[in-house]
Amino acid sequence: MEANGRQPPAAQQQQQPAQQQRQRSAGQQQQQQSTSDSSDSDIDETRGDLGIHGFWERGRLCIFDVRITDTDARSHRHKAPEKVLADQEQEKKDKYLAACHEQRKDFTPLVYSVDGMAGREAKMMEKRLASYLANKWHRPYPQMVPYVRLRIRMALARSMSLLIRGSRDREPARGFVQSGSALHVRQTWEER
Repeated sequence: MEANGRQPPAAQQQQQPAQQQRQRSAGQQQQQQSTSDSSDSDIDETRGDLGIHGFWERGRLCIFDVRITDTDARSHRHKAPEKVLADQEQEKKDKYLAACHEQRKDFTPLVYSVDGMAGREAKMMEKRLASYLANKWHRPYPQMVPYVRLRIRMALARSMSLLIRGSRDREPARGFVQSGSALHVRQTWEER
């Protein structure tokens, strides 16, 4: 060190890499901590399946969480199907409702049986959706309620069918070709 309190340039150069290394290691530790925090939240799985802005109340996000349950399972054989669906809804509410309200969001559990029977909250959601569609498409509300219910039941039947037997795809999916030269190469390849 010099008399005026300054270090010679060689000493400064030696200290700079050491300081930079300490800063880098501190930054890496913070980054690792933030990624571990985010991975913990991903593992926690406290998220919904669908979010719709303004569904129940204007200006609020509504989180939907879907559950499809077998009301004929052995564990439910002494309960009425309506009671099974109500219990499943309550279980979802116990898990997610408080967290959603803390974030100023609405929460609606959509519980269906494998047979297409809807829980109480799911029926209310279907009616609200039918109301929105009736206004948008200028159709009568009584015509839209069965339409919405039918579409949802068809989606449930498709998902149950896929779970049981798998996909209907017979060959691997092919990418969409946008380039003319790539299309020509593909055609000549298939002609061989």
